[in-house]
Amino acid sequence: MKRLFLSLILQLFTIYLTGSSALSKVERVLDHYDIDSLTAMAQVIVKARIIKATDFKTADGDCFVWEVTVLSALKGEIKPGQMTRVAGLEEYSKGPGIENIKAKTTEAFSKGDIVYLFLVPRDAPQGYAKYRLTNADWKVIESGSRLVWENKVYSFGQYWAPGFNNSFGFVTMTRLTFPETTAIRETAFKKRVSVSLSWIDKLKKQKTNGSLTQKQRRKILQSRAAVLKKESAHSDYIPTLLGN
Repeated sequence: MKRLFLSLILQLFTIYLTGSSALSKVERVLDHYDIDSLTAMAQVIVKARIIKATDFKTADGDCFVWEVTVLSALKGEIKPGQMTRVAGLEEYSKGPGIENIKAKTTEAFSKGDIVYLFLVPRDAPQGYAKYRLTNADWKVIESGSRLVWENKVYSFGQYWAPGFNNSFGFVTMTRLTFPETTAIRETAFKKRVSVSLSWIDKLKKQKTNGSLTQKQRRKILQSRAAVLKKESAHSDYIPTLLGN
């Protein structure tokens, strides 16, 4: 974990010296999905404790594979207590408002951190190609991580700190990084995911059996802008699910 921390510090130092990032993620607008989109795409949704990160070199670039212990499963065939390997968690950082992290600085996940993860198999088309070349079992859907801190669940958003030309990638959305957003109690988060899972399951069944009317489809699509705004998201999978 110390090696990972030093690696991320070196990357940020490179940004400071050259004005360019060693990480391609800071040069593009990252996908930021709402809960409905994430639950629709995810094959597995888990609450997990981070164990460690291991360097992994691929022909398409270097990354980390993270070992996590599953604490509970909200979706999918995976059991509490199971250890599984996940790719993509280095895309997320804890920022100001979490622990004692100072302004304009971030920290990588560390051993013992508790997270919720929206996961797809390693070979799924989402995400960077390098993740498909690792030995991970799963990878995180972009924006599909949440940090549990002091009984609250924090989303992650692409963060541009004042005075920096490049983004810091996904950083915890606290009042210090995203003043317009608030974390929610863990019970409220779990309820939101549960409601979403039920709605998505019903939607998929209606689409399969042909009972979803055009009127219902239009109503759903018209409601999506408000959902995205409420969750400070800008990427929407639901139109794809509906076939639009």
